[in-house]
Formats: sequence, C-alpha cells, structure tokens
Amino acid sequence: MNRGSSVILAIVSALLLCSCGETEQKRRTTGYKGEARSNAFLAAKRLLEKYNHEVDQRSGLGDLDYGTSTIFLSPSSMNTMGRAKRLMDWVEQGGHLVFMISGGERSGNDFQIKPTSWSMFDEESSGMLYLFEQLGVEVVDLDTE
Repeated sequence: MNRGSSVILAIVSALLLCSCGETEQKRRTTGYKGEARSNAFLAAKRLLEKYNHEVDQRSGLGDLDYGTSTIFLSPSSMNTMGRAKRLMDWVEQGGHLVFMISGGERSGNDFQIKPTSWSMFDEESSGMLYLFEQLGVEVVDLDTE
C-alpha cells in the first residue's frame, strides 16, 4: 500500500470514528405490558387481594348469587335489556354494581387521544338505556348542546 492510500484510509477512518460518539434519544410511549395490557381491572384486583379479599374475575356475568357482593362492568357488558333487568334484580337483593360509562374495555387504550366510550346511539344500547331509566339517570349528548 502506498503512502497516499494510507493517508486516505486514515482520513476516512477518522471521519467514521468521529460520528460514533453521537447518540440521539427518543422517547416512545409503549403502553402497559403483560397482564396489565389486557386486563383493565388488574390494579383493582391486586389491591383487593392485598387486603385479603376474595377476587373472582370473569369475562361474563355468570351466576349472580348472594356470594357475589360487587361487580365492575364496562359499557359493552350491558348490551341487552334482559341482562340489565337481571342486574337490577341482583342490586335490589343487596348486590353492588359499579358501572363505568367510559373505559374498562379489553380493547381500550389509555394512550389514545380519544379513548373509547359509550354512546347512547350505539346499536346495542338497550340494556344501558333501561338501566339509566330505572336509576333516574338522564343522558345528555354534549355534542348537540
């Protein structure tokens, strides 16, 4: 190798090595990981278990009996009037219902700008409308006012 080639090789190597020290930091929100990504009620479940409460998590209503004291429901769980009537009967017998109008869905994403929520114009809202009527809840669409 001649002297000119060595100089060019040294210059190219120096230029390449100079850029090796530069780093660029980017922040990216990835959301929840593991079980928390698919279970909107994981924090509540773990809190109750920490205080020695029995927690039975189901994807459906199943049997509503006296052994079940509290149910947390998402909007999609109230899609029929029959289900709403069963729940109201259970509440009248002493059950506790926590109903979330917004959020709590398995497909939900807390990192979206506009999270999914219930709308009184959804096709499968008869159960919710019945529940609201029984509880004296007035539904107002803020977009039209």
